[in-house]
Amino acid sequence: MLFEIEDFLDDFSDPREENKVIYPFSSLIFMSLCAVASGAET
Repeated sequence: MLFEIEDFLDDFSDPREENKVIYPFSSLIFMSLCAVASGAET
């Protein structure tokens, strides 16, 4: 199931400048979704 989510998130375009990318965009989205699901507000 995790790989299905990763494949889905890889379809999003990354608006960041290529030379400033440290983490994959799909990882940032996934971490953000996990944070919101666990009750994070900011």
